[in-house]
Amino acid sequence: MDKYELIKIAEYLHQEAFYANCYFEIIQQYYNVRKEYEQEYQLSPAFYNFVLTALQKACLIDVAKLYDKSLNTINIGSLINLCKENLDLFPEYQEQSEIEICGVKHSFNIPYQHYLKPEEECFFMEIVERHKQEIKFWEEFGDTDIFGELSSDFYKTKVELKFSDFLDLYNKRFCSLSKKQEKIRVQRNKIYVHNDKTTILDTDSVLKENSIASLDIKEMIEFALDVTILVLNILTGEIIPRGIKNMDDWDNTLYFANLGLKHQKEYLEKNNVKES
Repeated sequence: MDKYELIKIAEYLHQEAFYANCYFEIIQQYYNVRKEYEQEYQLSPAFYNFVLTALQKACLIDVAKLYDKSLNTINIGSLINLCKENLDLFPEYQEQSEIEICGVKHSFNIPYQHYLKPEEECFFMEIVERHKQEIKFWEEFGDTDIFGELSSDFYKTKVELKFSDFLDLYNKRFCSLSKKQEKIRVQRNKIYVHNDKTTILDTDSVLKENSIASLDIKEMIEFALDVTILVLNILTGEIIPRGIKNMDDWDNTLYFANLGLKHQKEYLEKNNVKES
């Protein structure tokens, strides 16, 4: 496989993960803003209900595709394997540096710097435990100003990895998601894609046996983004986005709807008109 083909595959999977992430963020926003804008929501309840249902289906289907194991399909796991089979396309180290000592030049490799996510810490227990001891020491005896009052990054465990180490780590994470992958595949196949007879007669049982929390779906989306962004960043040298900046712009619409309702109420009260 050449570099162009690998980029195309990674871009396709990244796009699915990107949209799934957008769908997920809007769904979460929906639940948050409805608490504050219940009256505004009631202006178009049919619209909001159907949009929510569509977003939930689209999100689940895209996540299921990212982990699909059907014949002749590409998923996040197979992307990791393709990278392993084509390691010559990737620099093993982040960069190479050179210093001169007593007239003699010495070159050395600089590995990739990676802050561990909570779900990755179990694969680096010794390093994580050592870092926790360092944090405890600085909290008790250190000058916190050195770290900008102990920034959030200071509390994260940083490891140095070669690219092949990255792939091994991501392969472990992919395998750790196997049960969640299976549950979301069952939901996709039996509920959202096919008219499964058993499911039609007893949908509740299928959902109960294959229930998956929103945090699990978020984890699967984040992992897909981690893998595709790493691969594309190294192969293309470009900054790859995880989402869009104006994801919370729905709040603007509801704010002006709220403003309109206030003006309407003031108008009705001023003109002594009863609300219909």
